[in-house]
Amino acid sequence: MIDTVIRMSVWALATLTVVCSAGSLALAARGAGRRRLRDRWDGLHRAVVLVFAGFLCLVVVQWTTLPVALWYPTPLAVAGALAATAARWPDLPWSDPVEDGGGARAARGRRRSALVTGAVLAATVCFFLL
Repeated sequence: MIDTVIRMSVWALATLTVVCSAGSLALAARGAGRRRLRDRWDGLHRAVVLVFAGFLCLVVVQWTTLPVALWYPTPLAVAGALAATAARWPDLPWSDPVEDGGGARAARGRRRSALVTGAVLAATVCFFLL
């Protein structure tokens, strides 16, 4: 029973990583619209989340039991999303001045979110390295 729950959670984590990568890739590819990268802090936050999810996948998943059909698309989707974000980086402003009335407040929230997520990623990596 426990083995089944562990396998299901491992599959869920790997699938979640692929889905997050694909969503971030789709957002990075859009230049206009509501669901796009708002500014560089938003792109940085999404990149850190992808790296964090990929790191957790590498640490938690036993890749010897997971089929190759899911092993190869996971790092490819993460790399594709990061490449799309890097390609859009020069076009993105540091903070989006025109935004649903929130403007500077929303930009500060995205900046704070990116920095906190990066700190959590660094702390998690240090924890697993020790």
